[in-house]
Amino acid sequence: MKRITILAIVIAIAVSGCTRRIIDFTVISTKNVQMSMDKSKGKQVKIKDLKAFGINSTLKGAIDKALNSAGPGYDMLVDGVVSYSSYYFVSGYRVEGLAINTLKLKSELGNEGYQEYMKEHSILTPAAPVQN
Repeated sequence: MKRITILAIVIAIAVSGCTRRIIDFTVISTKNVQMSMDKSKGKQVKIKDLKAFGINSTLKGAIDKALNSAGPGYDMLVDGVVSYSSYYFVSGYRVEGLAINTLKLKSELGNEGYQEYMKEHSILTPAAPVQN
């Protein structure tokens, strides 16, 4: 009887698991894309979102924290880097990149100017592949 109980516990642990949403994204790529983003149009951000044992630490939360650290209205990160850190009792994400306020950019450039700017800097438009 004891072996059956131990076997049942081992099987329950082996087949148990969970799924957790990591991030929602609009645009994402792991490839190098040629972009010449005008650094004056955004704010460079860098945050660490570390939590005890990684509890409630999400990539989406870390990216949101990075955008919020730039100020109100910043809604896009360009040239971003995301890292995961794990130490003895804390773990979480580090996010850095250039935060852009697209609404402010549209109001400064106008809708046509904004579309041209985004195309000119290969943001949200296809670009030629980078030659390695």
